[in-house]
Amino acid sequence: MQAPGVADKLHELGLDIARLHSDARQAIDAEHARMCSKGYYNVADVAIRLFVWYVAESGQFDAGCLTQPGTISRSISIMRQWASADPARAAAIEIEIAALKIFLLQVFEGVSAPRHTILAAEDRLLGA
Repeated sequence: MQAPGVADKLHELGLDIARLHSDARQAIDAEHARMCSKGYYNVADVAIRLFVWYVAESGQFDAGCLTQPGTISRSISIMRQWASADPARAAAIEIEIAALKIFLLQVFEGVSAPRHTILAAEDRLLGA
């Protein structure tokens, strides 16, 4: 990770980059470099975008790289907290949160578990 502040914020969101496989780490570094070239400079915004990119878009997501169970729900709260002082930023963060929720809903549909368990998890997620 090129910026230590971003790595710290990613860890706050629940992503332990030290656990990433080398190809995933290279991919996240490349995405970070791309974002910086496009003008992303706010450390928290970069970390949020990278977290959502890794979890929902990269195709390399590994839950073992999260710091603990329930990390994604906590990350949603943290994202909202970071953006709470700026309504425009908060609106942009809600788009990122929606991407996480859509990804997780798709994951839930593919899980082999009793239907009532899946529905309860989906309800909790949608309430987050």
